[in-house]
Amino acid sequence: MTRLLPLLLLGCLSSASATTFSVTSYYTGVARNATPYFVLVQEYLECASEMRAVGDDTDKTLVECSSNYVDSVGRQFGSTPYIFQVQFDNAECTKFSSGVGVPVSDECEGSSDLSFTNASMGRITVNGSASIQWFSEPQCKEDSWLRTDIVDAKTLKSHSCDGNWRKWYSSSSTRRLATTSDSSTDGTVTPDVGSTSTSASNTEDAATNSGSSSSGPTTTNSGSTVDSGSSSSQGSGSNFSSRSKSGSGVSEVEEGSNNRIMDDDVITAKRISRDEVQVCDLISRGGNGEVYAGAFHGRAVAIKMLPPATRAEIKHVNEFLAEAKMAATMDHPRIVSLVGVAWNALSDLCVVFEYMDGGDLRTLLDKYEHSGHPIGIDYQKATIAVHVCHALTYLHSLMPSVIHRDLKSRNVLLSRRMDAKLTDFGISRERLDVTMTAGVGTSLWMAPEVMMGERYDDKADIFSLGVLLSELDVHSIPYAHVKTTMSDAVLLHQIVVGKVHVAFSQFSPREFWDLGHACTSVDPRDRPTAAEALYRLQMILANLENSQVVDSRASYVF
Repeated sequence: MTRLLPLLLLGCLSSASATTFSVTSYYTGVARNATPYFVLVQEYLECASEMRAVGDDTDKTLVECSSNYVDSVGRQFGSTPYIFQVQFDNAECTKFSSGVGVPVSDECEGSSDLSFTNASMGRITVNGSASIQWFSEPQCKEDSWLRTDIVDAKTLKSHSCDGNWRKWYSSSSTRRLATTSDSSTDGTVTPDVGSTSTSASNTEDAATNSGSSSSGPTTTNSGSTVDSGSSSSQGSGSNFSSRSKSGSGVSEVEEGSNNRIMDDDVITAKRISRDEVQVCDLISRGGNGEVYAGAFHGRAVAIKMLPPATRAEIKHVNEFLAEAKMAATMDHPRIVSLVGVAWNALSDLCVVFEYMDGGDLRTLLDKYEHSGHPIGIDYQKATIAVHVCHALTYLHSLMPSVIHRDLKSRNVLLSRRMDAKLTDFGISRERLDVTMTAGVGTSLWMAPEVMMGERYDDKADIFSLGVLLSELDVHSIPYAHVKTTMSDAVLLHQIVVGKVHVAFSQFSPREFWDLGHACTSVDPRDRPTAAEALYRLQMILANLENSQVVDSRASYVF
């Protein structure tokens, strides 16, 4: 598992007496007057101030005991701009858990080997919102991104409790980090603690339990959603761009030509204020759009926008809104929900979805593969499969049924509790005819009949489900066991004729192996329905749960 020591630390015991907090600042090197790269706040009944070496003496920690941790964190950073996040154990933000502070910087902050903290990048945007990106590698590379914690400007300034049971503080609620200008400054920045009440200062604190990346510390090892990398042009150290809500600068199209789209009843019902949508850091960029982490009314959200080059083209706007309309009609706990659609003009049109703070399934499986996580289906991975199959069963049961057409691990998003939801209805279609012939989707997950441009139905999704089951089992991308031995064209032909199949391991139950092969049958008639696959997966999950109970009981036998 990814090392998340400071983020995974549990909140300390509460005390009826005067509360004392340990404020631990982490430094690179010996200098005490340097800026800490990480500050951790915990509640301790017995706190002792000290300066000590950690690791191989390349890093130092300074522990300060304080009854007002907000003031103490401000002292640790001094004149350096910072963001301080306080996590609570209840929705009222009265039961302190822990707190973390990071400097505001366009550079990656953290120790050289990340033995004790994750790397981070703290940002305060020009519109006043703030974010902390967490990484598992010291260079803050995109493929090591864990999640992004986000707060909008209003919540940050008021220190009010957000939807993730957190309060936020910064060096100054009016100070802004301008990444396109000289960020050096003279003078001291006064910690922004004016609105903190006495009772709050004795009970507040937080671990980064949420995330943006959606994200809490209990699940950040699940990775995140960086499909493709796009380095920011603002700041040399960043792999993510920071955007304001002002849009792309693309010339606007006459609104009259698009009135029919904007006046659609479903879109109108889901319209939200564009000015209240805070766009922060880029999560991913693909041919069909860009996805940003952001905030709406104090809630972390994912914001999808068209690529700048296509924002003024009616055809692409129509397709984009069709996806939003499709998502708006979905009502199932295993499908990522639409928050709303927002625009002031075509150039700033965006679709806002709930934020899944565990990242996508493909990123999690990549981490499993690189870390040597045991292959084979376990209870957690089987649960993810059941969740995905619930979503498919719902889609296929609609009237008319909906075929997702792009089911793959990248389109399965996870929460920090490892709940899975299906997303990306950009190429989904209602099954208006008995069959369809348009070939879409990603080739390695695509059913043979779709590859060949033949007629297909909802059984095409079942083939993709079988490929997904293989990914959950062996962690690697589909057909990785043969992909290096033949060209892509030959591989696709071998899949179509049934000579190459996705891999399943010997460590999974036979029932899982049988289901995976049934789902990936070349003949669609041999594949189960989504409901049938769901039933079989639920039986597999129940057996795995029972085996866990037996194993736990056996551990007490001497």
